[in-house]
Amino acid sequence: MKNYLILFILFSFFSCGNESKNISSSASKADLSDTNVIAQVKNQIFESDTLEFASLKNVKRLTNGINNPKSVIISPNGLYAYINNLEGMNTMIINTETYDTVKVIQHTGKPVEFGITDSGRFVWISYFRLMEKGYPRELGQERSYRYKSIVVVYDTLSQELVQRIEVGIIPKVIAVSPDEKLILVANWNSYDITVIENKTYNVIKTIKVGVIPRGVKFTPDGKFAYVCNFGGSTISKINITDLEVEKTITNVGYKPRDLVITNDGKYAYFSCFGDGYLRKLDLETDKVVDKIRTGSEPRSICITRNNKYLFVTNYKSANISVIDVDNFKLLNNYSSDVGAVGVALTLDMKHLWVTNQRTGSVIIYEIHYK
Repeated sequence: MKNYLILFILFSFFSCGNESKNISSSASKADLSDTNVIAQVKNQIFESDTLEFASLKNVKRLTNGINNPKSVIISPNGLYAYINNLEGMNTMIINTETYDTVKVIQHTGKPVEFGITDSGRFVWISYFRLMEKGYPRELGQERSYRYKSIVVVYDTLSQELVQRIEVGIIPKVIAVSPDEKLILVANWNSYDITVIENKTYNVIKTIKVGVIPRGVKFTPDGKFAYVCNFGGSTISKINITDLEVEKTITNVGYKPRDLVITNDGKYAYFSCFGDGYLRKLDLETDKVVDKIRTGSEPRSICITRNNKYLFVTNYKSANISVIDVDNFKLLNNYSSDVGAVGVALTLDMKHLWVTNQRTGSVIIYEIHYK
């Protein structure tokens, strides 16, 4: 009961309302809930932290209102799932307990990925491309597209979009530094990373990386960020002190796409869309030390909070791979829809949300433990 009480208190501030086109915020930082309560939730030890994975069970399939879902993220309080519908040009906010859609945020661009700051108050959303006046209605050849796009920021308290920040060409993944001072945005077609100062929303630098950057993650100490260069089949290591590429890592497989980094900062695990492998990168040597075949066209990855298990979506083979991190072995593959792409774990690690882009569905799995 204690866990539920703490969660209920935290959930109460994370409200949803109607979207507004006003890009000025009327909400103040004082509206945030007690930071001590938030810390208690983050530091809780759930039963699932100590149990062994047994299986995944498909318990719910959502399709109503879902149109080409690209990504999913769970709010830090655990109550809401955010779904970016790329072609639907909206973000759905879904209650994780009832599966009811409690809010739909309409966009003037095609939303693709998420970032979250201030314990869930602000939700950052990248627009794959803008669909406003002056922008082409058709994409044409993706590699030839040369129009800059934006990242928008949604305030869950004032219940509106409060900022829009110009970034590069076809922005994708958003990464938030551990201290939340910096936001990195990977720009697919301009081959660079936009660096945004969180509190001012100012772009302070643009860092050239490899060809078609996508996955981005900070190390837990915030000293470095690693970038998967999908088109160049390399990984860029950015030194955050000087905001420069310190190293370009080669021999990383074909088309690296997404990555996660362990809590101790020792290893990164990244998917390679082009060859179907999940690879393990030693962050002390910056060398690949192991790999596992998961499925055809692996895309997004998430890792349990105790760093014991990895979940990988395989787009073409329509399944979810579960990896034992300690032994680095494939435990099993579980069926999804064709086009499995986005993946996120609930706070208690008991449910896994997967977006399926090709079929326009979201599947929720119950995670069973021994």
